[in-house]
Amino acid sequence: MPPETYFFDEEKQLQSRAVWLSYVENKTQGEIAKQLGTNRLRINRLLLDARQTGLVKVSIHSELTGFFELERRLKSEFSLDEAMVVPTPSTAEEVNFSVGAGLGQFMSRMLLSEEVRTIGYGWGKTLRASVNFTQRMPRRDINIVTLLGSPIRSNEEHSFEIIAQLGNLLQAQRFYLPAPMYANSAETRNILMKQDSFAEYLTHIRNMDIACFATGAITEQSMTIDKAIPRDISAESLLEAGCVGDFLGNFLDAAGNLIDHDINDRLVGPNINILGDIKKLVLASGGLEKAPIILAALRTGLPKICISDEATVKRILELID
Repeated sequence: MPPETYFFDEEKQLQSRAVWLSYVENKTQGEIAKQLGTNRLRINRLLLDARQTGLVKVSIHSELTGFFELERRLKSEFSLDEAMVVPTPSTAEEVNFSVGAGLGQFMSRMLLSEEVRTIGYGWGKTLRASVNFTQRMPRRDINIVTLLGSPIRSNEEHSFEIIAQLGNLLQAQRFYLPAPMYANSAETRNILMKQDSFAEYLTHIRNMDIACFATGAITEQSMTIDKAIPRDISAESLLEAGCVGDFLGNFLDAAGNLIDHDINDRLVGPNINILGDIKKLVLASGGLEKAPIILAALRTGLPKICISDEATVKRILELID
């Protein structure tokens, strides 16, 4: 049987990018033309055609054809069920917003299925942005569960805030993890996890249909580093242990293994083994600085769906070539 051949329509590629920049990033036709290296007249024609042909309705009805090859490679390299590549914005600060928009559209599609009854969310700017792109629909039969405990220092990107807003959007029940993200010691963590309330929480985790999470690099901008790790843990000690970032509070090396550091023994919440019970684990994360930790998370074999931006996906694929 001959190998599959993938054909690309350059005009459709350009149209998909233009549609995303216009309807998701709210850029003007002049800004889009400049970013895509063409003229306003051509962009105007592409957007008009998109509306007339049904590519654009209330949401963008497109699989972003310009990214088929990147999506195909991601699926093939990491045995994913699905991959979504979104355009990389013109500024790094907008990457979380762009990837979050992709996640919101993905979850809107998943939530149409009555078989989806329990969903989980981590934290961060990407997941926070995804709520703005998730369609409002009454799903009183759904349980929304936080995947992480409470950070020491919180803000609106914390998972408690995210699932509260999502719960209002879906009219769904919410379940929280009323504990710190990390305990003072492994012994304290084990005591907490044996409480009856944690047994109920872990039952929700293991029965989860879809769980969404982002990743964090070892930088000052990382929410886990800035707001969650105990004060006796330093970013330097994590780097010395070979850490490239965290995946739902689990700190990994470049190969996707847990680093040899007591921070992983102090995590209050689902560890790598427990996360393996979730049916669909959705990794939604972007930004060039996160490419190593996204790659590490994919190498665990746990994520079944990956949503990221074009530049980041290209960097990930370069790292494995």
